[in-house]
Amino acid sequence: MIMTVSLDMPYHEAAHVLAGWVLDLPIDRVVIDKNGWGVKKSRWFSMTRQFREVSQETVRKDVIFCLSGDYGGMLVGAEWPPHYAHDDYLARFLSRKFALNIAAMRDDAFRLVLTHKHAISKVAQKLVKKAECAKREGKEALVLITPYEMNLERMNWLARGKC
Repeated sequence: MIMTVSLDMPYHEAAHVLAGWVLDLPIDRVVIDKNGWGVKKSRWFSMTRQFREVSQETVRKDVIFCLSGDYGGMLVGAEWPPHYAHDDYLARFLSRKFALNIAAMRDDAFRLVLTHKHAISKVAQKLVKKAECAKREGKEALVLITPYEMNLERMNWLARGKC
């Protein structure tokens, strides 16, 4: 059964979506399954990543992407330290492995979320509506925002001059 819709989860995932748009990461869809909520990057991006050059800038984008979710949840009062241990663990691991300053990237993620808080709120509201609808229908797993919808949302965001 789909998890209860708490307010911090949609904002957490919406912040990941907006961070992906700002950082030009290929965000594909937002899903809910038995493990909870999640933002999925494109499969092509994930499969071909091992063949691309990995630079500090590429890793920096991934770390900011991970950290942005925590700040998105804080927009609606989620507590710190984050209870999304995987995101925080991955951000700390990557920053140590590639000798990046995690404090500076936390600041960047915080600024990104504050700059785009209205767009994050709009995406989060769509996620809440779709999750509540799925809960009423009793669906086990659900793609909340499909790749097609994700592209439409991103194009609308770009059209409003938010890049």
